[in-house]
Amino acid sequence: MQLLRALPLLDVATYSDWVHRPVPGHPVFFASPWLEGITKVRWWVVPLIWVPASLAWFFAHRSLPLALAALCALAGALSWQASEYALHRWVFHARPRGRWTVQAHFLLHGCHHKFPQDVERLVFPPLPAAVIAFGVYSALTVILPKWASDPFFTGFLLGYVRYDVMHYLMHAGRLGGRLKRAHMRHHYADANALFGISGGCMDWLMGSDAATAARADGTAAISIAPAGVAARREKSGARKVA
Repeated sequence: MQLLRALPLLDVATYSDWVHRPVPGHPVFFASPWLEGITKVRWWVVPLIWVPASLAWFFAHRSLPLALAALCALAGALSWQASEYALHRWVFHARPRGRWTVQAHFLLHGCHHKFPQDVERLVFPPLPAAVIAFGVYSALTVILPKWASDPFFTGFLLGYVRYDVMHYLMHAGRLGGRLKRAHMRHHYADANALFGISGGCMDWLMGSDAATAARADGTAAISIAPAGVAARREKSGARKVA
């Protein structure tokens, strides 16, 4: 039985526990090769599409002096941090409300928590990203005047590209440091904290940083183990599932 078809057999509590026990692997979601193919994206596709598109949009629609337009773009890039946090915490980690909604949750984000090293599903597919980008721009044109919304949108898109590439490199590349340690803790120790990926400021502001989470659950604020230890945990989880 394919994974997506089997998920409604789990009740919400069982699914929520299962999906946050990461294992290695590359699951098959769909019988259709075409549907399966659109769930997989090479990481370089994201900057290849969105960086030229963002810059072309910026220069084609710029009506402000370059310095002011760049400031609007910077504001857009910074606003991505808040959007990234809000989406991750309150949309991607929303609890499913019924057996059938677990499929939507799994496709949206649960699959990444269950199989965090599935490298072909670490970045967002361009087609749904384009639909979301259109919605974001439409909202910006209502909120902001056009002279501000166009450069702001450019910065927002570039903030997204930075996030998606960083996220890929945290899992499959050599990007290390504090942000990677925080993100690995989110996956392997505490899925209810550390929702920021490309930056930790929002976690600090919202009280979901590592230190606050550690005080809440009575544990020490830890640095997550290096990749080798994480891999051993994955193998241990896989043996339990098997």
